[in-house]
Amino acid sequence: MTAAPTLEVATNDDMVTITAHGDLDLTTCHNLLAATTDATATNTVATIVLDLTDLGFCDSAGLAALVRIHKAGQRYNRRLILHAPAPDLRRMLEITGLTEVFVIEP
Repeated sequence: MTAAPTLEVATNDDMVTITAHGDLDLTTCHNLLAATTDATATNTVATIVLDLTDLGFCDSAGLAALVRIHKAGQRYNRRLILHAPAPDLRRMLEITGLTEVFVIEP
């Protein structure tokens, strides 16, 4: 059984940073979706940073959740940044061509 990722949310002016610790998969991605939905709905937020430094495993459902978050951000004119995705996730983003879609910072 996969434990839900721990999410830390920090807001600074017009930016919110959501730091994920743990795994992102079919059984846990709803937590990240809920946190980013709340951030996207806030009118003062222009940028959402997903700090993925400590994210462990990510499966296709987790990847799909990231795409949904990106699309929601576009719909509400929010900038989404993936910060420091773990090497396995970065490789998955490269293989799927999503490095061309997402803004990825070191």
